[in-house]
Amino acid sequence: MTFDIQERILSNNKSLVRDYFRRVKSGDLLGLSNLLSDDSVIYEPFSKLKCITGKSAIESFLRTVVMKYRITTRNKN
Repeated sequence: MTFDIQERILSNNKSLVRDYFRRVKSGDLLGLSNLLSDDSVIYEPFSKLKCITGKSAIESFLRTVVMKYRITTRNKN
């Protein structure tokens, strides 16, 4: 892999990660869901399963993430 390709991959991933957190902060569940494909997998270290597979299962997880973010930021103010 050349340096240029590596930089492009890193750049795309940084953009995706920024977009994910922007959507979490704004509570944009539909936008978060649109980041996923039907066969997406999230590795979640606090889950008994260690990974969550499939868009519908991940959407439930994302609702929890958004709710936790709102509670955490509300308690800081």
